[in-house]
Amino acid sequence: MKTDWYYFVFIKNYAGSISYVASFPEFVWNQFLPNNPFNAPIWITGLYMLLFKPNYSKYRIFGFLYLLLFFSCFIIGVKFYFMLPVYSILLVVGSIEIANFLYNIVKKAWRITIPVTYIALTFAFKHSYKSFYLFACL
Repeated sequence: MKTDWYYFVFIKNYAGSISYVASFPEFVWNQFLPNNPFNAPIWITGLYMLLFKPNYSKYRIFGFLYLLLFFSCFIIGVKFYFMLPVYSILLVVGSIEIANFLYNIVKKAWRITIPVTYIALTFAFKHSYKSFYLFACL
């Protein structure tokens, strides 16, 4: 393979001489395992947001670059850890979107929780107001 892109030449030489060529399921599994499987929902959310949501259209190139890198690394046969730095972008976008989602849930919950708590505490202390007043005067 003759190209002026030295990184691709390095990867091809590295993969051709000392690397184990993994099957597609092994390659996909090796994307989940080193990144901690519990992080998978976060970076998958990030990939989804980068590829499909309009508010991330300025950064959509990162989603396409991830897919290009994923399939090119599989086809060339490189080790899984060449892709690990790309996941930082996906984790950031996924974390931002999950944080926004949780913030909206909490914001809606506080709109309900504060009035309900106020009403509940009002009824709870309505009957004990006189005893509280007597206790406070002592």
